[in-house]
Amino acid sequence: MSGQFYTLITFLGLYWFFCLYVGFRNQKKFITPVDFFIFGRQLPSWSFFSIMTGTIFSGWIFFLQPGLTFVNGLPFSMTSLCVIAIPLIGVLFSKKQWLLSKKFGYVTPAEMISDYFKSDILRILIVVITLGFSIPFIAMQLSLGGLLLSILTDNIIGSGSAAILIGAVISIYLSTGGMKSIIYIDSIQFLLMIFGIFCIGFITYDLVGGWDLLNESLSRIA
Repeated sequence: MSGQFYTLITFLGLYWFFCLYVGFRNQKKFITPVDFFIFGRQLPSWSFFSIMTGTIFSGWIFFLQPGLTFVNGLPFSMTSLCVIAIPLIGVLFSKKQWLLSKKFGYVTPAEMISDYFKSDILRILIVVITLGFSIPFIAMQLSLGGLLLSILTDNIIGSGSAAILIGAVISIYLSTGGMKSIIYIDSIQFLLMIFGIFCIGFITYDLVGGWDLLNESLSRIA
């Protein structure tokens, strides 16, 4: 095994230890379901942006987006601008939902919408839609994370085993730390994702031979 493998496992182990530490550290601080699921209605305003961006774009940016840009060309990279939709949704809807939740005591959006329209069918429909999106999305994220870890370890760790391991760590810190652990861990993950994007950019810049060669090649393509 190469030194690169041991370095990867070391840093990955430290990150997973941090995730588990945050989860178990916050385990004894929860008294009610409101504390566990929505952090006692004390979520900071920036948490939505960091959590949603770090979660949704982790697998997409690091795996699918570069590959699809390579296959379809540079115009496909414009799809990255959809990242604007995340803070925009937060500005338009999340603050209003938070105010209604705080005033009337709602815990979930399904509860709020069901009470507003006086319909239990809407509550069930929202739960079905949520499960219909979240289960395939989580499966995609875990499969991409396992595949990425398998590639980085030169297939020493299989993609299936890596996905199961990642899922186990996530399940443990979520079930023990609740929403508070998600805020801490996803915020760190968001910063790591930004750092990784810059690293990928510099690596790509080096592989294409520098700025002058890149401009020359693009001019030939044009």
